[in-house]
Amino acid sequence: MLGCFCCMLSIAAIAQNNHTAPAKVGIFIPLNLDTVFTSGGSYKYNNNIPRYVLPGLEFYSGVQIALDSLQKEGLNAEIYIIDTKDKNVSLSRHLSSELKDASLLIGMVQNVAELKTIADAAHARNIPFISATYPNDAATVGNPSLIILNSTLKSHCEAIYKLLANSYNKENIIVLTKPGFQEDKIKAILEESNSAASRSLKWKTADISNGIDTYALTALMDSTKNNVVVCATLDEPAGLTLIKQLSSLNSDGYRSTIIGMPTWDDISFTKDDYKGVEIVYSTPFLTASGNNRVFNSVTNKFKARSKSRPSDMVYKGFEITYRYIKNMLSHQDNIIDLSDRSGKIFSDFDIEPLKMRTTKNEPDYYENKKIYFIKKLDGIMKGIY
Repeated sequence: MLGCFCCMLSIAAIAQNNHTAPAKVGIFIPLNLDTVFTSGGSYKYNNNIPRYVLPGLEFYSGVQIALDSLQKEGLNAEIYIIDTKDKNVSLSRHLSSELKDASLLIGMVQNVAELKTIADAAHARNIPFISATYPNDAATVGNPSLIILNSTLKSHCEAIYKLLANSYNKENIIVLTKPGFQEDKIKAILEESNSAASRSLKWKTADISNGIDTYALTALMDSTKNNVVVCATLDEPAGLTLIKQLSSLNSDGYRSTIIGMPTWDDISFTKDDYKGVEIVYSTPFLTASGNNRVFNSVTNKFKARSKSRPSDMVYKGFEITYRYIKNMLSHQDNIIDLSDRSGKIFSDFDIEPLKMRTTKNEPDYYENKKIYFIKKLDGIMKGIY
């Protein structure tokens, strides 16, 4: 992996020799090169890699595997990898210089400022900007160039409500939350969805700001039904504590399903503390279950380069890069067709225009509204919905 990382210093563009000028693509990744290399180009950390570098590095590795595949297929494109954490050259300067005539921008952005800078530039040039991993719309207004693949919290909460209404409407539903900006938002979306439904759901609520003791939790539960607990907070430790409590109550005859947030996608849930509890969480991305042949190929290529197992960021980097560059190059004038699903690799993306704030005819932005639900029991995958 370290060898791959060092190679990034010398890679600026990848292009096929062709008589036609290649389409230009900018891919923005937080590589943090300035913090891990000295001004003379020496790596600072010997054989170690700082944890904060890993997500960007692994996304980049997936991008490289995708570019290798596209090259083998003879596709003609010029790719620029831009470090979003570059201390010497701003994003605006990159966008106005080497990427001023780009046809497509892809970004693993990490904050509102990065998203707005790239999205505004894409809008000004009427080209698509695919925000790959950041689940935030940055209060965007009237920018149909912005495409959010990692669905926003609002979309996840709306999908959770639909799951409750369609699959658990006869169960004992319990919504556990705590004060906080995101938590208030989650609660409001669930309540708004319930108010707008033709047949509203009934649920019990409790505040878990300071946790909830077993006695209080038992008082909310029903031993004659499955207890569906919605963990309406992004506080992961609070969620894991709840699962442990529900597991301990399972032996007392209280069956339970807990529905968590998309941040749970990185948790294995294999500990004995979580036994007996059906765990459900939402995600817009799939990997192995979507295409085993490609999954195994990407896995083996990454292992050969880095001598380690790939994380979900590797597969996201691969899928998004391969799918949308190929989509662009397969259409006249390098225009991406967001309704074209022929390029599916792992995930079905359902890209919809969202008009939430603007008074104009154009959408505020486009967003992937396809939400999957992963169900696990005792650490074993039980289904994808």
